[in-house]
Amino acid sequence: MKSAMKTFFLILVWFIAFPSLAQKGFVLTENGKRVEGLLRIEVGFRDRGKKISVFEDKKDKEPEVFYSYSLRGYKVENAAYQILKGFYPFDDSDLYLTNIEARVIESGNITLLSVEISEILNASNDFDDAKSFSRNGGPLYILKTRDDHIKGVKPASQLFIKTTSEFFSDDKDLMLQIRSRKLRYENLQEIVKRYNAG
Repeated sequence: MKSAMKTFFLILVWFIAFPSLAQKGFVLTENGKRVEGLLRIEVGFRDRGKKISVFEDKKDKEPEVFYSYSLRGYKVENAAYQILKGFYPFDDSDLYLTNIEARVIESGNITLLSVEISEILNASNDFDDAKSFSRNGGPLYILKTRDDHIKGVKPASQLFIKTTSEFFSDDKDLMLQIRSRKLRYENLQEIVKRYNAG
């Protein structure tokens, strides 16, 4: 029994210490430096975000360590994340979000981001207000322009139309379809993709 426990412990230590579980990717620092390598993402701290170790290769024993909230973003395999800092996602709410890891769904002139409810609860100044966005259990969608205009998108039709008109008003055909409800909240990814392609 002792040898089985010892073997288990050694295997566990090996997996923790060795970057073999790391995936190819990069981090983008606040000053715009791109650090590429094998990324291992671990649970971090509430005020610093996830711990991201960047290994040059599988033989690297001393990775460069970053915390997600000190970055602009990171990409691992096929998933890209932006770190959003200090903003009010809705005009009709006092909800203020400090540091948020948002997954990139579509990118271009307008970027569509998705934030899990747990992230919102973690970064919120108002727990009850933050909880109100998780009624359907789905993520919060955020639209962002290249010049960092950021807005959360609510599914209620009038609020949806108001928010989308801030971002897509120069595409008359797209806005006509949104106002006539041919394109709705459920079509947000398609809307952003079409806008960016145009």
